[in-house]
Amino acid sequence: MNKSTSLLIIVFVMVAVLVPSVYAFEQEFSPTAHAHSLTELSSYACAGEDNSGEPQYTQDVIRVMTTMRWDETHAQTVRDYARNEQYYTHDITDMDNYLNGWCLWTNFPNAYYDWDNDSFGENSTNEESEVAAIDTAFLSPNMDYSVNFYFSRWYLYCNPQTPTPDCRYLRSNSGGTINITPQISEWSPIDREYNVVPNQFDRDPIEEPYEAIAQNNLQVNEDNVPVLPRDIRGSKSRTVASISFGPDELYTAEIAATDKKVFVEELDVSLTDHSERTQYQKWARALSQELQQNNVAYVVTTVTFNQHITPEDFVSLAKDYQIDIDAVRVEYTGVNVKGKSEVWSGFIRNLPSTNFATLDKAAQDATIPNGVSLELSQSHGVTAVYATIPTEKVELLNQDDRVFLADPISGYINLISRQNVDVQAALGEVTETQQVPQSSEENVQSNNEFTKTISHTGPNVEMTMRDLWPFINH
Repeated sequence: MNKSTSLLIIVFVMVAVLVPSVYAFEQEFSPTAHAHSLTELSSYACAGEDNSGEPQYTQDVIRVMTTMRWDETHAQTVRDYARNEQYYTHDITDMDNYLNGWCLWTNFPNAYYDWDNDSFGENSTNEESEVAAIDTAFLSPNMDYSVNFYFSRWYLYCNPQTPTPDCRYLRSNSGGTINITPQISEWSPIDREYNVVPNQFDRDPIEEPYEAIAQNNLQVNEDNVPVLPRDIRGSKSRTVASISFGPDELYTAEIAATDKKVFVEELDVSLTDHSERTQYQKWARALSQELQQNNVAYVVTTVTFNQHITPEDFVSLAKDYQIDIDAVRVEYTGVNVKGKSEVWSGFIRNLPSTNFATLDKAAQDATIPNGVSLELSQSHGVTAVYATIPTEKVELLNQDDRVFLADPISGYINLISRQNVDVQAALGEVTETQQVPQSSEENVQSNNEFTKTISHTGPNVEMTMRDLWPFINH
């Protein structure tokens, strides 16, 4: 059975199962109708987005299927939040910290997936799973939207008393309660993820119990919890190194690794005020010269423009600078059904069917169903682009008056961190465990983050980066 067929079956089953029970929340951004079901599965193959790089074991799965809709008033509230870059998020949390979230499926547009371990202790359960719709056109009233959550009873336990990692999968047989909570999230430049806006969550969540299960005839540990064989390990991340860089070594990159990848876990670059942004801009503009001196021919770059670039001009600019586009940020102004002016922004992937010369029509098609009439006479178009660019062209882009910053920092971090012996060792371990492509590959997430590496023989240090359009004065 192919993936698309599986998804169709999931949607069909959801409609059949969920219609009988309907639940309404209290907040103005919450669904006006909501239905859900909870089912225990012996095993499941993820048909949606999985929590790659984290502990996973796909047996003893609890599936929570949800379907929801909004009336016009509540739908407009969600869109109003989105104009302010605050987005509707569907959150489900195991309140007892027994379950490990690992798979999500949704028909939300431009979905952002996140799993968190917000509890403290020795286990590594991701008890919280959430999906946000990073789309200012979301949502359409009286339309059914669905999110399916999948939790496993298995989690990775690491013994803190041993000098070297001693990890194994354990299974929780306990019963507990999961909460389904509508909320509003916004991007946190500190945590580099979408977090709930203070007090913007529904205070009347759904509380759904799940039952305890029999232990079966499995080996158990001293706590009477079933244990898998020792050779079944997870991909628990570990800290590798802290790299200081930038003017007076002002910036810091925390490098971490799993058995599958080495990546920047946290980037400490403050852009809070104008002086900090100006300092970073000046420093980052000089990076292309250092990359060229180290024979880096192509580099992943985030280009933030000073102004809106019309579709026609953007196509010409991309050709002139040999920009291999991954995705673009676009922004338009329109008038909603109440006659009020509002800003419509979003991200567009460079798929085989994408034609950037027709962005205006694509934007109109996306906003008309929500009663928005775009005003193309006003400034509009591309505000940022995520791409792979010849390093020499990056230097030229930074001399273009239309460009605020062509930022190749991910390639630079990869270059300097590889000089660290601990990072070298971590990259060597990844090489031993998997075959790595020789060229740069994209991994564009469904939110506004894009993970790329510069071309390099063997694995690279991956980094999440973001454009600066929300930070600059337009």
